[in-house]
Amino acid sequence: AKEGLCQYAPHGTCPYGAWTKEPGNLQFRYDRNLSFEDDRFVHLGAAALNLDNGSQDDSVKGCMFTDISGNGIEVGNVNMPEAAPQSQTDNIKVVDNHLYSLPTEYHGGVAILVGYAADTTISHNQIDHIAYSGISLGWGGWLDKARQPAVSNFSHDNVVSDNLIYDFMETLSDGGGIYTQGVTGTSFRNGERVIGNVIHDQLAWSYALHSDDAATFV
Repeated sequence: AKEGLCQYAPHGTCPYGAWTKEPGNLQFRYDRNLSFEDDRFVHLGAAALNLDNGSQDDSVKGCMFTDISGNGIEVGNVNMPEAAPQSQTDNIKVVDNHLYSLPTEYHGGVAILVGYAADTTISHNQIDHIAYSGISLGWGGWLDKARQPAVSNFSHDNVVSDNLIYDFMETLSDGGGIYTQGVTGTSFRNGERVIGNVIHDQLAWSYALHSDDAATFV
């Protein structure tokens, strides 16, 4: 509470204790129309691929991620909840990838992390042998721990569909195969859709699907 909620908790240590995101070995901001196909991301520190603020119309398809210190793929950031349209992370597709045996050092990392983003598609990926959660998306809901409303943000129309996730939560507890929090969209019509996923064999106390911390319109 004194770190992630440092602006609300007594004796917090802002800005250095505030929520931040791991840097990527490949890192892009305000990019357009990038395509990663059949690439291999192996033996890397921190996160592998970071499509940060302002990334739009990108795709990650048919790639392999393994032996990564932290997160595998990062979409969007957690620091611009009400970004202007040109600075929003929008229309990112993460499909047909295999992410496994990660994170190896920063065990709170996840295979696919989505912060504030819109029109994101995460589909037909295989995620296995993961220290914590498989896919984590949505942000800004943790304020309910300080009895504050969730952060308003531009996220909407994110879809997580037809992924295979197994042997997760190998090291940590209290997560999920698919973990979501915060407000996305303004109604169920443009919120988050989590459909058709196959999730099994979590190895610690946790959930297959976990909507946490002010998750809304999922």
